[in-house]
Amino acid sequence: MVLSLIATLVVSQANPIWSGEFVLRITGEGKSKAGPFSGTWKIDREAKGKFVLDRSFKGAGIARTEDSKNEARYTTWIANRRQPATLKFDDLITVRGPLHSAKEIRFDTWQYEFPIPGKSTSDAGEVASAILQIDSVKGTYTLESPRIYAAARTYFKRVFVEGPPKWVATKPIVRDEVDVQFDIIGGLNSPTEWTKMSGPFKPGQREIVLTRKLPFTAPLATMPTAKLNAEIVCVLKLNE
Repeated sequence: MVLSLIATLVVSQANPIWSGEFVLRITGEGKSKAGPFSGTWKIDREAKGKFVLDRSFKGAGIARTEDSKNEARYTTWIANRRQPATLKFDDLITVRGPLHSAKEIRFDTWQYEFPIPGKSTSDAGEVASAILQIDSVKGTYTLESPRIYAAARTYFKRVFVEGPPKWVATKPIVRDEVDVQFDIIGGLNSPTEWTKMSGPFKPGQREIVLTRKLPFTAPLATMPTAKLNAEIVCVLKLNE
């Protein structure tokens, strides 16, 4: 037992661990009209949780990093295990307008819900796959965003509302499913700023406070994009 404890302490000291606590919110609602198209959106999403970056190595761990094999320049931490996260969202997006021709009008509805109404009262999801990379040459950190997901309801309905008789008589298309790993950013237009987030990093630094406003939008066919209010706050701490 003593030898086992000593071995555990040695591993712990040799492999410091970063952990990050985060809150991500994506919200917004409105209406839009452009020519024959009209649409509405109401997005209300929140995720909270913690990820643990429990494996480290020398060199870059994020794809397409310059000089990626330079072990003296980069140190990388990755999350080996999934962690629990708290998710809640209840979204509704609609689009009305032509599909194949100007005279064939459809009305589309998308819904994304978690927890699933009538099926679960749990708000538990998971967070995985985060990567933290330190660049000692530039004096920066880069966080590759984690995957945050849950088993959520995804609903789509298309009704053929206006046009030739054959078009209007078409049976509605309905898909009401459970996506077992629906991502917190699923069904939205995701900005490149979400994928990787960087900032200054000084030698010996033991805490990173990352705050970003992110330009997510709701998809509305050919209409102007529906801007959303999105922000992540993440505090990473080094535990040795």
